[in-house]
Amino acid sequence: MPVRLIGKRVRVILHASHLVMYGRNVEVARHERLIAKGGCRLELSPWGRRPR
Repeated sequence: MPVRLIGKRVRVILHASHLVMYGRNVEVARHERLIAKGGCRLELSPWGRRPR
């Protein structure tokens, strides 16, 4: 989820294989849905790095 939406309300729609997050009716994130209860996945964004 984008940092600008931390603390804001977002709409999340769960599909069989993925979930989609919307902020102000605009899709802001899409992630593969985890099957295992309590599972986690860490995906580091290339946008979080500073350019050299």
